[in-house]
Amino acid sequence: MRNFDVFGPAGAGEESSASPNAEHQTSDPKGDVRKMLLRPMRVDLRDGRIIIGRFESLDAHRNILLSVAEEHAPCAVESGFSDAEVVNSGDRAAQNRVAPMQYVSRRMGLVLVPSHEIVSIYAQR
Repeated sequence: MRNFDVFGPAGAGEESSASPNAEHQTSDPKGDVRKMLLRPMRVDLRDGRIIIGRFESLDAHRNILLSVAEEHAPCAVESGFSDAEVVNSGDRAAQNRVAPMQYVSRRMGLVLVPSHEIVSIYAQR
């Protein structure tokens, strides 16, 4: 996968308890967002999906608009046995084995990602 920097978790930038040095901070949230425009961005969602696309816009509700987007959805690899069969078999090694996670990808084009679904956001350097 590409090399991404942490842009901030969902809800970052919200007002928090005021610190004594809060008035001396020179953070410019709008400027930070402008720097991210048209850059590749990775958005991790609550259901485990990952959406990678070019950052186009952020609205007042913190919904994110990505263009040329791809969705990567997790899916378990089929082991040939049901979970009940593995648990009831008494085979400790089989019970401790975790099925490897694979991702199914699809191209989506223009996507609006609702802010309440976002876990974390990463922007490419």
